[in-house]
Amino acid sequence: MNSRNLRSGDPAGVEQEMWSLLALYQALRTVMVEAAEALAGTDPDRCCFTIALQTARDQVVQAAAVITDPPTPVISD
Repeated sequence: MNSRNLRSGDPAGVEQEMWSLLALYQALRTVMVEAAEALAGTDPDRCCFTIALQTARDQVVQAAAVITDPPTPVISD
């Protein structure tokens, strides 16, 4: 894990954090395969996990293209 420290101090928390990391890994790999299959002739094995992880992190942090229009106020009668 590249010398990453787990935040939890108890066994249940460590287990939960490990499952969340494994779920994130699986989700990123699934998205990488879908992206590669969307471009004809691209081999999914050529996708870079590090770039996918950095892109996902940037999308979450910046919320890029998540909210496209300003919210309209709701007026109730």
